[in-house]
Amino acid sequence: MTITTKPSVSGFIATTPRRSETREGRTKFYARFAQSHAQRNDDGTFTQLDSSFSNIVAYGEAAEWALANLQKGDAFIAQGNERSYTQQRDGQAVEGEEFIANKISHDPARHPYVVDRTPRASRGQERQVSSPLDDPFNAPRPQTQAAPALGR
Repeated sequence: MTITTKPSVSGFIATTPRRSETREGRTKFYARFAQSHAQRNDDGTFTQLDSSFSNIVAYGEAAEWALANLQKGDAFIAQGNERSYTQQRDGQAVEGEEFIANKISHDPARHPYVVDRTPRASRGQERQVSSPLDDPFNAPRPQTQAAPALGR
C-alpha cells in the first residue's frame, strides 16, 4: 500500500483573517500569509531575504477552526492544494494563486501547545456508535501472545 501525501505550506498569518460564506452557505476563511526566506552564505551564516506573500483559504470545519484559533502573526502549517485563478480587477484580467487548506493548525515548532486526550464524548461531542468496531478509538484491543525473539 502506498503512503498518501498532499502538498503542504507553512508560514505566518500576515493579515487579520476574514470570515465569509460561499453561495452554498459554507464558512470560508481567508487571509494573506507570508513565508520567510534566507540564503546560506559560504561561511555558514544566513542572510535574511524578503518574505513572499500569498493567499490561504479554508472551508467548512477547517475554516471554523482557523477563524476561532488563528490571528495575525501566528505561525501555521497547512495541508491542501494550490490553485491558480484569474479574476477581473478594474477591467483587467489579474492572475493569482492561493492555497486551499483542508487541514490547518498552529506550527507546533513555534507555538507551545497542549494535547487534550480527554475522550471526545467527555468534551461535549457525543458520538453515536452502533458497534465497538465502528469506533476505532474505543474498540477492544485484540489479545496477542508474545512471539519468541529472533535467534532464540
